[in-house]
Amino acid sequence: MLPGMVSGSTGSLTCSDFKEELVARKKKTSPAEDFLTLIAMLPWWVGVALAIALYFGLHAFATSPLETASRPDQMGGVLLKSIARQFAQFGQFLIPFLCLVGAAASAWRRHQRKKLAANVSASGAADVNELATDRAIGQFMGRGQMALT
Repeated sequence: MLPGMVSGSTGSLTCSDFKEELVARKKKTSPAEDFLTLIAMLPWWVGVALAIALYFGLHAFATSPLETASRPDQMGGVLLKSIARQFAQFGQFLIPFLCLVGAAASAWRRHQRKKLAANVSASGAADVNELATDRAIGQFMGRGQMALT
């Protein structure tokens, strides 16, 4: 049994049980957090380009002239466009800001990865650690305690 695994009356948790328990405990995230995570996965320059494009697109929609309904049956469409325009007026600042925050997170992660790669290559420990990791995984899988699915 690995350290940190909980054993119960029926035995120890399998790898799939452990994954299910982690997924079940995952906290709920807001749409803004999900959007930030998505943008942070992209290269930083894509986040900046999206921020610029979304600002100008939403600004053009938010400042477009208001339509008026000439007949009562057109009220629904005019109302819907008016509500969408209100969201665009607010979103033209919020969504590009979130894109820029995600781009900054992406740039920071890239910087950290480069720094780590430079440290590992300078120390020459990359081959030793990779070999030790491969051996440990091979031994662990060889005992039948973990199966790839």
